[in-house]
Amino acid sequence: LNMDIRKKLGEKFKKTDISSLSDEQVIAISELLTKKTSPLKKKKKTIPSRARVMQGKNKELKFDNIFLHNFIEYNPSTVLICDSKSKIIKANKASIDLFAISLEGKYLFDNPLADAFDLKDKIKNIKQGNIESFPSIWFNPKKYFPEMPSKNICISVAIYPILDKKRKITNYVILIIDITERKKAEDALIKSEEKHSRIFENIQAVYFETDFEGNILEISPSVESFTLYKRNELLGRNMNGIYADLNDRAALLKEISEKGKVINYSLNFKNKDNSIIYTTVNAKLLKNSNGAHEKIVGAFLNISQLMQTINALQKSEERFREIYENTNDIIFTMDFQGNFTSVNPSTEKLLGFKFEEIIERNLKNYLSPETAIIAFDNIREKLTDKKINTVYEVDFVNKNGSFTSLEVNSKIRYKEEEPFEIFGIARNITERKEASKALIESEEKYRMIFENSPLGIMTVDINGNIIEINPTILQLVGSKSINETKSINFLNFQPLVEAGSVKAYKHCIKTGKPVITEAIYKSISGKTLNVKVYTKPIKNKKGEVTSFQVIVEDISEEKKAEQKLKSALAEKEILIREIHHRVKNNMQIIISLINMHMQDIEDELMIKKIKDLQQRVRTMSIIHEDLYMSDDLSKINFGKYLQKLSNNLLNIYSSEFKIELKFNLADIFLGIDTAIPFGLIVNELLSNSFKHAFPDEWVKNQGNKKCEIKIEFIPVDNKYLFIACDNGIGMPDNVEKIKGSTLGLMLADILVGQLKGKMKMINKNGTRYEIEIDKEPI
Repeated sequence: LNMDIRKKLGEKFKKTDISSLSDEQVIAISELLTKKTSPLKKKKKTIPSRARVMQGKNKELKFDNIFLHNFIEYNPSTVLICDSKSKIIKANKASIDLFAISLEGKYLFDNPLADAFDLKDKIKNIKQGNIESFPSIWFNPKKYFPEMPSKNICISVAIYPILDKKRKITNYVILIIDITERKKAEDALIKSEEKHSRIFENIQAVYFETDFEGNILEISPSVESFTLYKRNELLGRNMNGIYADLNDRAALLKEISEKGKVINYSLNFKNKDNSIIYTTVNAKLLKNSNGAHEKIVGAFLNISQLMQTINALQKSEERFREIYENTNDIIFTMDFQGNFTSVNPSTEKLLGFKFEEIIERNLKNYLSPETAIIAFDNIREKLTDKKINTVYEVDFVNKNGSFTSLEVNSKIRYKEEEPFEIFGIARNITERKEASKALIESEEKYRMIFENSPLGIMTVDINGNIIEINPTILQLVGSKSINETKSINFLNFQPLVEAGSVKAYKHCIKTGKPVITEAIYKSISGKTLNVKVYTKPIKNKKGEVTSFQVIVEDISEEKKAEQKLKSALAEKEILIREIHHRVKNNMQIIISLINMHMQDIEDELMIKKIKDLQQRVRTMSIIHEDLYMSDDLSKINFGKYLQKLSNNLLNIYSSEFKIELKFNLADIFLGIDTAIPFGLIVNELLSNSFKHAFPDEWVKNQGNKKCEIKIEFIPVDNKYLFIACDNGIGMPDNVEKIKGSTLGLMLADILVGQLKGKMKMINKNGTRYEIEIDKEPI
């Protein structure tokens, strides 16, 4: 019953919190509002009420019901009952505690709170039959009632009217509830919830709750900061899908079941992209009232970055360990008296001593007397703070008695701000010192070469200023002294400009490439010289040209000798051309003489043989004619020669049937010793094709078939390949017998052997000859 009344009252006072009212208060307020007659007591001419309220002639309420009287008087909340004129006709004891004075008999608007709470407008609204309320108001009573202590309190106020039978306002009730402690508790709760919410949302560790089957019941938003998952993607999901290894899940459940919790438990999860997340987990097993496993709650911290750092540190330690053990330098520590406390393995490799051996004696026992003084002076300088780091050289006595030069770089190590030991690195500089010595010797040799070279050598910067010059240049330039020559600007010196050398120097500076030029130079003394100039750029580490070196060679005598040689060669060339011309003419005379003798010969076979002889002479004559006409008297273009020879044979052996020549000839140059026998070979093979490959009757029977002879001369690897083939009748079956009895083929076979070549004859669909000879050296 009380719950129903409370619910209805709550609906009426939506803006007022009535949860702190007792059941008796709720019932009394409800009775005052509804004016229902109490079922326990009924009297005539009374206003019905369960807590009976009597109204006298002066229309003042009388509280003759002991229950109602006690309810109002001893109610822990302040109750004020006012008449229609806002006079307070009843104020309970709680009002005196709240306001420190009795308000009975006073008018409501005389109270300073009336203005503070804006009661005038509220009362007007009440007198119209409405209910007013203040859910919560903070105020300090001392501000309005000086005798009250200063403190902030929070009250909830409800004002509602009391109506007569005609529904007119006769009184109204003001109910004031002190809700300070509850409000403080609510504010503390809100702050606590906000605090925990901030912690839940912003904590770096990930809070989680799962049931014992692994379904995620809750997980904090921080999971999104170091995984690719969104929080909503994980809620309700089973953990089995994100374990890197399901065996880890089984191991975790086993341990947490046995111990009830795990602390700093290593666990690896699988990210959304299948990468591994390394974590440590603190978790606890919660059980329900029956002792059954309910859920697991806890937090895990992402230590992937830490694991990467640890792995990097391990790799770094391994790398430095490798450097320490495998470096070619000696790494050591020793005390301030010179006793070694540690050395790396390179010591044995460089000096022959093991650690056990080297700690048996003091540093001074291993150094030459001179360098021992240097080493111990450096230790004293460090201890007196004169130098923190020192670099010096010592000569160390090896185990075999020889000396190794070491460059030592050492410093003091401190422990608790006090000098503790010396740490150092010693590098073997024996080879460097020897190289330095060799360099000095080399520089001395270079200086000797530079000073005594027959070639003029100078170094010039990119602005034309001469940096270095040797005495030979003075002779070439005709200058009196080195200083006088150095005063010349190399890029503006007029004799060099006129000789065209300056243009070459500028090109060298611009392109960074060496240049070789020849020039005619007129020296200061008036002497004309032919010189060859080698200009080479000198570059810095960035590849920029900073200067250039010039080497000048006087080639005047060489030029004179070259001119004499050219004149001699020209005379010899004229003589050789004349010889080739006369040989060709003599061969033409021989051909003419043969023609004259043939007029007296009637034997056709003899005439035929003599004509073959004429053609052989003509073949050699063409070679001499080509050499006479060639720019190079030592060799001829044999491809062009073959074309001319083939066309000549076509004219000699022309018949009523047209024979078509096809060529595949490369530009191959042969010397006369190869060209003449090779020409005779080609002459014999082509002559056979022209004479015998296409008999008249055979050609007539072939219909429209074309008569073709193909000639090829091409390079193949390190050989020259010659091919002569026809599509004629071919050779008889006893080709070997014919080959041995025919002068032309015998001659060709002999000449091929003379050239150390190979000849192959193929008798298929005509006749095909293939000859290979070695390439002539260039």
